Amino acid sequence: MPVYDDAVRRDAAAFARRYFARTITLDTFLRMFADSGDPLIRALEDALIHEPRQGGMMGLRDQWWQARYWQPVERLLHELERGSAGEVPSERVYPKITLRGLVLGAALLLWVGLLAAQNLSELLKDLLYRGGLSSLWTALWRSTFVGTLAILTAAGLEGWMHHLHLYRTRKFHDGD
Repeated sequence: MPVYDDAVRRDAAAFARRYFARTITLDTFLRMFADSGDPLIRALEDALIHEPRQGGMMGLRDQWWQARYWQPVERLLHELERGSAGEVPSERVYPKITLRGLVLGAALLLWVGLLAAQNLSELLKDLLYRGGLSSLWTALWRSTFVGTLAILTAAGLEGWMHHLHLYRTRKFHDGD
């Protein structure tokens, strides 16, 4: 088992804390430890690169960030502060994506997409076969609804694919 430098690990933890205090940038942190082959420092770099956004409505994203991201990163920083006695986690630190969450997300995405397609079909049926809509407001409302659902579907698909990537890369591999 290789022995890693205690001082470098402690420096990495200190610089990561400075990053979270926003006194240094991510680029600065990555440049400082670019040549490190230490798997614990690599795990920290990976966690910092994949840091989820904070903020959001009513502080919900902040609570999620605290519970799902910061607590595992804090454990990782503690392992780094232990120096060469620190242990590398078996799973990556950034947000955990479960198979259940992926399936539920796919079902929701499918439902929104089908709802958009159904409303688009109704809109086109009204325009083409029934000789127009009953009013301009109905056409405007239905067009806005279809457009909004289409945008949600596209954004949701992109987000779901990102979550799938995070799920597929949740385990560390030793060079395979």
